[in-house]
Amino acid sequence: MNNFLYIIPEIFLALSSMILLLFGKILNRNAAYLSAFACAVITIIITVFTYKNGQILIFNSLLKLNLYTHLTQILILILGAIILLMLFFSKYDYSYEFPVIILFSLFSMMAIIGANDLISFYLAFELQSITLYVLACFERKSIYSSEAGVKYFTLGALSSCIMLYGMSLIYGYTGKTNFTDLAVFFSNYETLGAVLGVMLILLSICFKISIAPFHLWAPDVYQGSPTIVTAFFAIAPKATFVTLLIRLLSEEFTGIMQYSQNILIFASTLSVAISAFGATQQQNLKRLFAYSAIGHAGYMLIAIALGTQEGVTSAFIYLIIYLITNIGLFSYLVQIDDDNCNIECLAGLGKKNPIIAFNLSILMLSMAGIPPIAGFFSKFYVLSSLIKFGFINLSIVLIILSVVACYYYLRVIKVIYFDEGKHKKSEGSRELLILSTISVIINISFFAYAEKFKKIIDLLVDQVIY
Repeated sequence: MNNFLYIIPEIFLALSSMILLLFGKILNRNAAYLSAFACAVITIIITVFTYKNGQILIFNSLLKLNLYTHLTQILILILGAIILLMLFFSKYDYSYEFPVIILFSLFSMMAIIGANDLISFYLAFELQSITLYVLACFERKSIYSSEAGVKYFTLGALSSCIMLYGMSLIYGYTGKTNFTDLAVFFSNYETLGAVLGVMLILLSICFKISIAPFHLWAPDVYQGSPTIVTAFFAIAPKATFVTLLIRLLSEEFTGIMQYSQNILIFASTLSVAISAFGATQQQNLKRLFAYSAIGHAGYMLIAIALGTQEGVTSAFIYLIIYLITNIGLFSYLVQIDDDNCNIECLAGLGKKNPIIAFNLSILMLSMAGIPPIAGFFSKFYVLSSLIKFGFINLSIVLIILSVVACYYYLRVIKVIYFDEGKHKKSEGSRELLILSTISVIINISFFAYAEKFKKIIDLLVDQVIY
């Protein structure tokens, strides 16, 4: 019974989700959405107050709890709560099952972060995948949403098969499934079959964060899904699997970095290149942000692939700035009446809604990495880490690709201010405008606290991981 005391947040989140599923039918839209938001917030509070010092292995080492898993779970829950808050203040009027599915997805993400065994990890991974499949095709009346769900399910099933095959190779060559035992094994032995199994698992995780060449699902799914679902895809799962990669490559699978580093760096560079050139022809905002997400994931992965504390620090800073910026961008997009979100819908916005136009422009400049906005520092720290460890040519390539990527971000700003359109002034949601403005303020003021923030993250990485 002591094992269950350590997973009280997960138990509460699962039980409250099921209770909301049972009684949601009698609740109206606002009550259902607020109840789901309250469940997420209460889970955050419970997670904060149930933290125990040190590392704890429970359920025969199926789950591992330490400071890193707790901090990561709190981050995921905060992101989920923000998405639920955006849902409440948005135009969407979905049935009560929609926020419940988001809660189940958050539960699965918490389980993924704490998993310490191939079995528990795969179960949590599949539960998370199923919830995302359902969210992608939740708008049943939309042929685009149905198409997005089918595409995501088909390619997601393929990635799950690859992961399962990798796990079978690891067990076949090592006879172990526990991450702690595997970490000891890989530090002493170099079995090619087991290394191949780990690489297949890493490839499946790369699929989830849309790393090339496993990125083909992202543009179609981002475009076809309801915008609030696209926001969820761009924020919560991305944070989950990036932090998971940091944990796996910094703790469990450090022994195979000599094999995986070059492959991950190549995939990361390819992602940045595909993002830079693929987004230039896009006329749909959500497809553009999909290609943008591919490039940003590449930057984060390339920092993680260095296998150093400085690289991990750079990846964390990049992830935090990326999440804050995306929250600001999607705070506006979820208010657009058309889920298709073409760039043309922004024409004339600069004259009709100057505050929203200013917010979007600053956030676009941040995504492009223009100084002194926060996005510049995220790329600067990654490139500095690469140069410090001798990847000078690679840094030059990434700088060139980053300059190319500036084109499609600046094109959006050009449409906002210089294109004539029939954009109608809409009040939208004042609360979502506040959320977007907070994101802008953080991006603008980040330069004044950049070094202090970097020192704090570096100290946390040193204490928590290294």
